[in-house]
Amino acid sequence: MIRNVVFDLMGVLILFDSASYRDSFQLNLFDMPALIRMLRSKEWRSCDLGEHDGIREILAELADKYKASERVVHALNAPSDLLYKRIDTMADYLLSLKERGYHIYLLSNVSAQVIRELSFMDIFSAADGAMYSFEAKALKPDQKIYEDFLQRYALKAEECLFIDDSKRNIIAADSLGFHTIQHKKASETIRQAEDLLK
Repeated sequence: MIRNVVFDLMGVLILFDSASYRDSFQLNLFDMPALIRMLRSKEWRSCDLGEHDGIREILAELADKYKASERVVHALNAPSDLLYKRIDTMADYLLSLKERGYHIYLLSNVSAQVIRELSFMDIFSAADGAMYSFEAKALKPDQKIYEDFLQRYALKAEECLFIDDSKRNIIAADSLGFHTIQHKKASETIRQAEDLLK
């Protein structure tokens, strides 16, 4: 019986809207290659692993390495609530599950800076618990983060439904006995979740 619903954050409950981001900070085609390299860099990953508080801590070094324009530096210096938006359909579904008596958890690859700056969102106060990569010192799909999560909250994997947009993360959770849904479209994810929760 599923008692707990575990949500990934980025891509499921929170969206990085690249088009709005580009327009808001007036980034152009010449800015984007450096920005993309930075977003995919080992340094960015190191923030999610908790080696740094967040990207602003190492932004000067990163901008120099990847030859980022002043516009890109300005954009990455912006508070996280200007970069990320709540995905209303999925966030509202989380709140509805909470009202129905399910325990709600968050399990995400993310830096301390981002969590601190997005913590005003209602999804965080609704959660019964959370584990983030920066505190676990491990990134999904590393099994360590799932095992640490289960241990922290004394949960059984077979009583948890895990929703994530990454296939690799879903496969890792499957291997530990979680019920899983790979999120692609909100309406389909909700339909699949309701089928599993019956």
